[in-house]
Amino acid sequence: MPRPVDAVRAVNQAQNGTKPAKPVDGSTASFSAGPPESPPALGGTSPAPIAGKVTISFDFDAPPEIIRAVLLLVQGGTGYCGSPSNPPLNGFLAPEAPGPSHPAPHGESNDQEVCRDAEALLVTLSRVRREAEHNGSPERAWCTKAMWLFKAGMNRRRKDATHLIGQLLRSKLIEFREHGDKKGWHQYQATNVGMQRAAGRVR
Repeated sequence: MPRPVDAVRAVNQAQNGTKPAKPVDGSTASFSAGPPESPPALGGTSPAPIAGKVTISFDFDAPPEIIRAVLLLVQGGTGYCGSPSNPPLNGFLAPEAPGPSHPAPHGESNDQEVCRDAEALLVTLSRVRREAEHNGSPERAWCTKAMWLFKAGMNRRRKDATHLIGQLLRSKLIEFREHGDKKGWHQYQATNVGMQRAAGRVR
């Protein structure tokens, strides 16, 4: 089982921009985000209230910016960092935070770009589910990876897209099912928690 201290260390290292160290036992890190009265997490800050309790697991091989981006979504933050209407959560990814050594194109940091992508993926899948349920066709809430990334405006061959999807799955913001005659391909859907986190972000 993952050790709590490993989870806290992983989150702190991710916030500081360093790659989390993989535990000797090869486990993944996890922590729980619960109601405000639950024990503080993430260096003393209280998790945002959500329905029930969600356990978030990290893949130690995922880049730190991927973990940070999904943490923002889990805790109700936003990828649009530092804007007046959407301030960064707990200082995560604030404009003054040190960025990567190789800035992304158009003057945007890699962290900000990843946050936008993570948010776009969650919002897109949530929009698909909401429209499907509104039209009385819940089966249409499920998307293949190719269709999902296309709707989100992302290249399906992007390597970081795979990392983002993996972290969104671990954080219980989305879910997948095996489909097809031989269960050979996956479909994805936003969970109830994911729908809550995407609320108010639909552009």
